[in-house]
Amino acid sequence: MHQGNWNISPDMTVINAEIVTANARVQLRSARLTNNGRFVRTREDYHLTYNVSRASCEIRTASGLTAVCNPGTVSVVAPRVPLMIDATAGDQECVICEFQPHYFEEITGIRKVGFDTELEFSSNIRSSRLSSILKRICEELREPGFSSELFLEAASTCALVDLGRYLRTSQSTKACYPARDRGLAPRQLKLIHERIAAINEMGSPSLRELATLCGISQFHMLRNFKASTGTTVRRHIEDVRLTAAKNMLSAAKLSAKEIALKLHFSNPSYFATVFRRATGMTPTEYRVRSLKCR
Repeated sequence: MHQGNWNISPDMTVINAEIVTANARVQLRSARLTNNGRFVRTREDYHLTYNVSRASCEIRTASGLTAVCNPGTVSVVAPRVPLMIDATAGDQECVICEFQPHYFEEITGIRKVGFDTELEFSSNIRSSRLSSILKRICEELREPGFSSELFLEAASTCALVDLGRYLRTSQSTKACYPARDRGLAPRQLKLIHERIAAINEMGSPSLRELATLCGISQFHMLRNFKASTGTTVRRHIEDVRLTAAKNMLSAAKLSAKEIALKLHFSNPSYFATVFRRATGMTPTEYRVRSLKCR
């Protein structure tokens, strides 16, 4: 497994305790966060985190979703998600349980539940049982006892089981309110499409901006947009951005770096990765091919 990579300087991160089990890497980590304006992706594993510090922090994703993680907050971060974390006060300390995707998804049943992965991370998970397990894990990391590795293996697996139960309960609760998922009003869809279509002039919109245009929360905007269109907001924005990128590359007026900046990709490398995943070519290869076809 790989150590998670947050928006902090390596020399400012301290792993106070770490125990690696067969299926998890469990750490008690502290850091002084910096507001340096960079998005940094987590590694290939899922992160289940528990904020044990007295300080809060704000997490933002590249697509614009934000959440405040207060003391006692439980959060889940999917693999390779670009995140920016801004401290609001003091040092941060948290328990981090890292799980390989296949194990995490098998135990939680996250794919079967239909967890909305476009949200990229889920914060403020309210489960007293899950919080209790993570508190016990924190205590064990601070003062390890007999068979700590075995205990943490069992406790981290129990945490995933409780997370899976929480997700299922959340889905059942949402099913009681079908009216929320009937889709957006035509006026709301028009506002979203017009704003996304203006991506060249105004840059890529954040989810918060789109939700504000519609006069609803980010969560309901995301769910109802998908109910209306059959696709996610993030995928739609990415499709529009890629179409704009293709047009700019064909025009040969801007460099790939300038295009990435103009279309609000977090960095040129991420732009190249997204572009290649969608087209099978790097931006440079696409430009060369496009110019040859003129």
